[in-house]
Amino acid sequence: MELQHSIYEELLAFKNRFNSTISKIDLKLEEIIPEKKELLTMEQIMQLLSIKRSAIEQLMKDKIIVGYRLRRRIYFKRSQVMKRLEEGKISIESKEAA
Repeated sequence: MELQHSIYEELLAFKNRFNSTISKIDLKLEEIIPEKKELLTMEQIMQLLSIKRSAIEQLMKDKIIVGYRLRRRIYFKRSQVMKRLEEGKISIESKEAA
């Protein structure tokens, strides 16, 4: 039992290091490739619009915004999200429904 716990702890630590490394790579890519700043992650969209993941998934399902899958992440074009916001396609009701 102790061995399983130890392995779990090591895997969790590895996962955290891995995610940290991926984040650092993403930041470097933003410096190297300016267009990368155009792409936002699910978490960034959640913060930007103050809505939950389920609300974003519904916006994708309704084809209001398009998510682009790259490896295990989904990215959104900042310009498209802002355009939909200005058009009123993403409304206050969408935020409250979240």
